[in-house]
Amino acid sequence: MQEESKQSVGATDALQPFGGKIVQALPRLVTNGDMARYRHWREKVTLAMGQWGLGEALVNEFVSERVRDQALYLILDSLDESHANQVDGCSSAKEILEKLNLFYQDKSGANKYKILMDYLRYKKSEGDSVAEHIARLNKLRSLLQDVDLKALKEDESLYQVILVNSLPACFAPEAISEGWENANESKQTTYILIRKIIEKEKAIKS
Repeated sequence: MQEESKQSVGATDALQPFGGKIVQALPRLVTNGDMARYRHWREKVTLAMGQWGLGEALVNEFVSERVRDQALYLILDSLDESHANQVDGCSSAKEILEKLNLFYQDKSGANKYKILMDYLRYKKSEGDSVAEHIARLNKLRSLLQDVDLKALKEDESLYQVILVNSLPACFAPEAISEGWENANESKQTTYILIRKIIEKEKAIKS
């Protein structure tokens, strides 16, 4: 409980330098927060950003580069790993708030279904290495807990199936799957599976 309180929405004790000034850290948005907690965090962020002259970056994409970068840095610094994964790829504070707003407006129902389907149907992008692909899949996996699908997140066998099925034809996923099913149970670990896929990647490139 003590550790959680240090990372709560009200945790604004830390000071950090930025842009030649010392500003108070934004409140921390932690995993498993409900809509009320998120709304409280957003209000605190809006107030603080306004006081620091960065409020325009929360509602407008067309701000100076300095304002955009400072606001983006401070917002990202206030998010825990799970929330940071949800906004991965966002290039502005405004975009981050819009994405978080959508997430908290519907933490079950359609949003839960979308996250689950994105995870189950995930496919490797042509330009991604295996390491990059697995990192992206792991980010999707981490979102399951945020929408009350913790059991699916922790299902290692399901993760292994999704990982193999996400590979393109050049990796011969059916052959990998067949060999995996016939392997000794003690060898059926995610670590060993990933190692085999990386070895296959090296063979493809050679």
